[in-house]
Order: sequence, then C-alpha cells, then structure tokens
Amino acid sequence: MAGAAAPAPEPIGTWRLSCPEAAPAQGCTLRHKDASLQFAGYGVALEVQSIGGALVPVVIVRGVGAQKGIGSVLGVAVWLRLDQGAWVELPCNAALHCLPGAEALPALAGAFPSASLIRLRLDVTLPGGSGLPQPEHEYDLASTKRALERLKAAGPVTVTAPAAPGLDWKAMMQKLMKAGG
Repeated sequence: MAGAAAPAPEPIGTWRLSCPEAAPAQGCTLRHKDASLQFAGYGVALEVQSIGGALVPVVIVRGVGAQKGIGSVLGVAVWLRLDQGAWVELPCNAALHCLPGAEALPALAGAFPSASLIRLRLDVTLPGGSGLPQPEHEYDLASTKRALERLKAAGPVTVTAPAAPGLDWKAMMQKLMKAGG
C-alpha cells in the first residue's frame, strides 16, 4: 500500500502553510511562495518561526548538515528590511539557519504582520576576511497577518532560540586572533 500523499500547502496571500499529517508534533511551516529555491537536494526559503515567542521571518537552508554546511567555513549572514524600515541582520549558524538576534525581535515582530515588502540581502565573508558582492532581492508580502493567525491556529509552530551574539564562527575567529596577539 502506497503512503498517503502529504496535504497540499494552503495558500494565504503570498504565503503557503504546510502542516505534516504524519507527524503533527513537528509543527507547521509557513513559507513565502516566491522566496523559495530548490536545487541539487538543497532548499533555501523565507519562512516564519517562533523565536522567543515572536513569529518572525527567518531564512533557512535545508539539506545541508552542520558538518557539510558552508556556514562552517564562510561567514554568512542575511539582512532583511521590511518596507522602508532599518536593515536587520540574521546571522547564520553552521547549518545555515539565519535568525534574528534577541535584540531585534520586538521591532521585527511588531512590523512584520503589516509589512507589504521584504528585502533580503546576502552577506558572505571569505576565510581571509574579504567579502563577496551582496545580492539583494525584494518580495511582496500580502496577507501576512492572516497567515500568521492561521499558522497559530493550525497547531505547533517551529520554535527556535534567537541567534546569540558572538556564537558565529567569524566572531569566534576574531576573538581567537585577538587573544593570540
């Protein structure tokens, strides 16, 4: 007997809500319909997660284990901007989960539901300290408030701890270099 097909994602404005039928404890995923990329077994997506109790946008690379993660070799951060607001850094960990720090959560969570536009910028720093060009992409946001309400009502939400300052490899290397003289 063939396994049951996963339920189709529910469209809500520019968002797609997916909830696993087989393992509901894993939580639902709210992903932007246009800010998702699939290639060679990897996926990059703009998603919503609960961080410190706030539903905020995050950028996730799936299919890359921490030991293989490019984020363990390179310094990777994503910057986001809602409408004409300030740029917010989302430092990426070794597994390339790019999350806002605790200090950015209140403003980001307050502005996100009513924002009509999000801009994402990728910042990659090579091991020698030089940076690559910073590509920037812009995506419309529609019905975000309704999508967030539907995500909360659908069941468990993916919960993630906020990015802790100083725990990325780049900051660690800088501290080691200073300590070594």
